[in-house]
Amino acid sequence: VSVFAVLVMTVYSFILTATVIFSASQCMYGSTVHAPYTDGLMWRVLGFVLFYISDNVLIMEHTGFRVPMAEHVILFTYFASQYILVRAAVSCEKHKLKAKSS
Repeated sequence: VSVFAVLVMTVYSFILTATVIFSASQCMYGSTVHAPYTDGLMWRVLGFVLFYISDNVLIMEHTGFRVPMAEHVILFTYFASQYILVRAAVSCEKHKLKAKSS
């Protein structure tokens, strides 16, 4: 693996870390639309954590660090994260619509 590829994967890993931190912060402190610890925000954190695990296992595999059952871990966490992130988006949208109607 080239040095450039490792650098790109490292930067990508930092970006993933930032998404987990920002979504956790939004869950804990709320946003302009959502109160802290609402259902959609908690699902979003879980989705980003699973996506983080999936992509970091993938990065470790590509840089030479072997992870037991990596394919299974990557596929399970990736598809679970995608489902959970969609569920979080739907839940947040329902919350916004309910807030507008009241």
